[in-house]
Amino acid sequence: MANSFTSARYATFNSISKAGGRLQKGAKGCVIEFFSFIYKHYETGKTYTQEQVNVMTAEQQKKINKIPFLKNYTVFNSQFIENIADLNLNIIDDLPEDKELEELQSFENFVSTIIAKGKLDLRFGIGSTAYYSPALDYVFMPEKKYFVSTSKYYSVLFHEIIHWTGNGQRLDRALAGHKDKESFSFEELIAEMGVMLNCLQYGIPSEFINSVCYLKSWTDHNSQDGERAIRNAFNESKKAKKYLENL
Repeated sequence: MANSFTSARYATFNSISKAGGRLQKGAKGCVIEFFSFIYKHYETGKTYTQEQVNVMTAEQQKKINKIPFLKNYTVFNSQFIENIADLNLNIIDDLPEDKELEELQSFENFVSTIIAKGKLDLRFGIGSTAYYSPALDYVFMPEKKYFVSTSKYYSVLFHEIIHWTGNGQRLDRALAGHKDKESFSFEELIAEMGVMLNCLQYGIPSEFINSVCYLKSWTDHNSQDGERAIRNAFNESKKAKKYLENL
């Protein structure tokens, strides 16, 4: 997403070549790490798979040396393969057809719990702006049908719910609003960090890059250096997420 690729599939140069693929001139790869273990017998040096070790007795496992290892690979996005349409790659779909609906229902269940146990006052109506009112302690949302996508709807909803956690009777963050630009910008960072954490957890990754752009814009409005502001906001957003999960 960060590189605006249309594909989420990668392969090494060797794998692409063996499949008969050709990389575009100037294609840049990225490094990934693969971490695993090697299982060797202390006395014989024989190597075993993890599955073989799992079925051994406790006494047999005591004679096995578990050695961690790390490998690096350079992989290329499939978008860089010039003749990908001509290759027989036998690609399996990433997600089952009903996965999104199931995860959205999990989102709805989570929100329902916050309403029931956290006494969230969530109001819907006709309007173009979603907001949290610290003075009256309620979240207002335009009705779902006015959003361009379900992912947009849920990301906006959780942005406002994270604001809601900052109320004085909850996590008691500084919710000074627009009158204090410093406080307001930091609170926006917290809320959008919370959106990223919750959307990724509940299977809505499509808003990730939008959240990154939003964070960048509000980081520029904060007097802290960017890295420190993001780190501090991330800590606060984790507290907000944990508060919601504990309800």
